[in-house]
Amino acid sequence: MSALDPAQRHGVFIVDDNESVCALLTEYLGTEPGLSVCGSATSGADALEKIPASTCELALVDVSLGGGMSGIALVRHLRKAAPTVRCLMLSAHSGGAFLAAALSAGAWGYVEKGDPDALLAEVHRVLELATLDRLHY
Repeated sequence: MSALDPAQRHGVFIVDDNESVCALLTEYLGTEPGLSVCGSATSGADALEKIPASTCELALVDVSLGGGMSGIALVRHLRKAAPTVRCLMLSAHSGGAFLAAALSAGAWGYVEKGDPDALLAEVHRVLELATLDRLHY
């Protein structure tokens, strides 16, 4: 059970180079109380332009973005361009080197594609940590 207040909407931005995955995640997360999908992008460059101007608190980023910028590189750029946005990596790859690189780049978590319950749990965990972080400072 999440400690997030469902009456408060938390903005989530989705970044995946597969438009079908973006649409599926938008539909799935958009039905969750307390969450609001506030945008999506299919490339790192597009996300880097849209996210800083959005109201999102969390960017859900595919590790293996196409188009010249990996998801890991995007997270590094977002740390400077949108420092209040927390990044959660979404990947078809199981942990290992991808997990280490994602966390080193500044991601707040890493979840494998294909497990909607784990995804939702990680989204809530990262948003809860971000809320606690804001209360501390």
